[in-house]
Amino acid sequence: MFERPRGGERAVLVRVGLGAPVEQEDLDEFAQLAESAGVQPAAT
Repeated sequence: MFERPRGGERAVLVRVGLGAPVEQEDLDEFAQLAESAGVQPAAT
């Protein structure tokens, strides 16, 4: 194997709402959950 530099954990956050509107509060909570796991959102 080979070594890769650690650039941090990044993710694109995607939330699928089926038939219901997506509330901003839900999106904020989703981003906070990702950040608490050590992930930096790259895009939402």
